[in-house]
Amino acid sequence: MKQDFNQKIDRSNTEAAKWERYRKAAGSNPVPLWLADMDLPCSSTVRDALIRRAEHPVYGYTDRDASYYRLFADWFNGQHHYRVTEEDVILSTGVMYSITCAIRLFSREGDKVVVLSPAYAPFIHAVSCSRRRLCRSRLRDTGKRYEIDFCDLEEKLKTAKLFLLCNPHNPTGRVFTAEELGKVAVLCERYGVRIISDEIHCDITYPGTCFTPIMNVNAWTRENTIACVSPTKTFNLAGLKISAVFIKNREMNELFRKEAAAVGISSINLFAMCAVKAAYTESSAWRQDVMEYLAGNRQTAAVFLRERLHEIAFYQPEGTYFYWLDCSRVKDAPSLGEQFLKHGLILSRGEEFSEDCRAFYRLNFACPKSMLEDGLRRMETVLRNITEL
Repeated sequence: MKQDFNQKIDRSNTEAAKWERYRKAAGSNPVPLWLADMDLPCSSTVRDALIRRAEHPVYGYTDRDASYYRLFADWFNGQHHYRVTEEDVILSTGVMYSITCAIRLFSREGDKVVVLSPAYAPFIHAVSCSRRRLCRSRLRDTGKRYEIDFCDLEEKLKTAKLFLLCNPHNPTGRVFTAEELGKVAVLCERYGVRIISDEIHCDITYPGTCFTPIMNVNAWTRENTIACVSPTKTFNLAGLKISAVFIKNREMNELFRKEAAAVGISSINLFAMCAVKAAYTESSAWRQDVMEYLAGNRQTAAVFLRERLHEIAFYQPEGTYFYWLDCSRVKDAPSLGEQFLKHGLILSRGEEFSEDCRAFYRLNFACPKSMLEDGLRRMETVLRNITEL
C-alpha cells in the first residue's frame, strides 16, 4: 500500500530544530521550509526495526561485522554503480564530520581548498575551522541552468590541495553530468588535486537526470576521491547520525580509517545501524513512493512560482529537494527573510551560501503538499505587500 505523505505531522515536543529554532521569530503557526530534513514519515519498516530494538532492555556496546559495510556497498553499487567493495567502506557518524576529517588528513594548514559557489555553509566552516584557505569558483547562470566555469575552476585548482565537490549540488539542485565531471577530473589530475565529494543527495534525483559518482570517471578519481554518502537524506534519518565514506586508494583508506577511529566518528550507535539495515534492505517501495511525492511537490512549486510569482527566477532542481530562488528583481530582496519570518515562513537565506547571494533564498519542498502550498501563499502575500508600497 502506498505511503500517505499528505498528512501533517506534529513535531512539537520532539526538539525538532527545523520547527523550534525560529519559533519565537516566526510565531505560533510557522511554515519551516528551510532545514534539510523531510516533514514526511519515514519508512514503517525502519520504525518497526527501531521499536523492536528499543524493546530490548540492554543498550550496551555493540560491534559492526562485515555485513554492515556490505549494506552500503550493495546499495550504492546497485543504485549508482559505484563499484566499491566492503573493504572500501568506512562508517562515520556524519558526512560533515567525514569531510572535516578528510580536509585535515589530506592537506596542511594554509593550503587552499576549492569549492563551487554558492556553497553549503558547513563546507565553509569546515575549511575555515581547519585553518585552510577557502577558494570559491562561482557557478555560472547560463539562463538555462547553473554550470561550472571551467576556466575559473582551472585557475583556482592550479594552487589548491583539495577540491570539495557537492553533487547533487546544494543549494542549486544541479546534478553534474558525466561530461562535466570528466572535465573536473582532468583538471584535478593535471594539478594533483584530491577530491572530497559530498554525494549525500545522490539518491534524490528526478526523471531525465542521471547521477554519476566522480570516483568512477577515470583512474585518477578512483585513486584520489573521498566519497561521502549517507541514507539520512534518502530515508529521512538525519537525527540518527549515520553515513559512510568510500575510499579505494588503500593507503588513503587506512589513514582515514585510523583517524576516524581515533576521533570517534566511526563509532556508530546501535539504533542507527538498525535503521540502516531496514532502510537499505526493506524500504525500496517507500523510497519510490517518497520520490514520486517529491517530484509532485517540485512540480507544484514550479507551477506556483511561474504563474503567481513572476519576479522570482528559478530552475527546477535536477536533484535534492531544494529550490534556489533568485529574488533579485524584488525591491530590497535581502530584507525579504525578515518579512517572510513575520508571516511565519522560514527559508534558508542566500548569504549563508555566499555573500553575493543575499537576494537568494533556499526552499525545502520535502513536506506535505498542503504545507508547501501554505508557504508559497505566504511568500506571495509578502511580495504583494511590497509591490503595493
